[in-house]
Amino acid sequence: MTGDSAGGNLAVGLALCLKAHKLSQLGIIVLVVSPWADLENKKNSSRTFSSEKDLILGSGTPLSNEIIDPSYAGTLRKDDSSFSLIHADLKGLSPILIQARGHKVFLTECQQLAEKAAADGVLVTLTVYSGRSHDFALAFSEMQETINSFKEITDFANRHMR
Repeated sequence: MTGDSAGGNLAVGLALCLKAHKLSQLGIIVLVVSPWADLENKKNSSRTFSSEKDLILGSGTPLSNEIIDPSYAGTLRKDDSSFSLIHADLKGLSPILIQARGHKVFLTECQQLAEKAAADGVLVTLTVYSGRSHDFALAFSEMQETINSFKEITDFANRHMR
């Protein structure tokens, strides 16, 4: 399963749904890129530190208001573990690869998701591509960091999908 940003949230959420319904995760890995793992807009996090640096999701961009006050959760609390995955019970999930961007408003929560997954006994790898923007690997296919990103995904899949 794979997803980017809110799609990363959905990919981990789907893995949690499979677990909750006792469905097999055999042969499944979770590959997420800058997942939106916490719908709370916490101070003293990359949400505030990177707001001016993130040219895709930061202050003044078309999505910045949605990042600050997400309609995605509807009437649920922003810390509900259904959406804010850093509060979820991740025990028993398949291996997770998290690729984060250095100047991203989601960097802190990517780090927290990796820490939570590890604490819950999930095999997790977190790689931070410093100074890169959201979706850089999709937009700049010949850049060395993009090549490294896709190689890491391939290697992770080859190691864990047996």
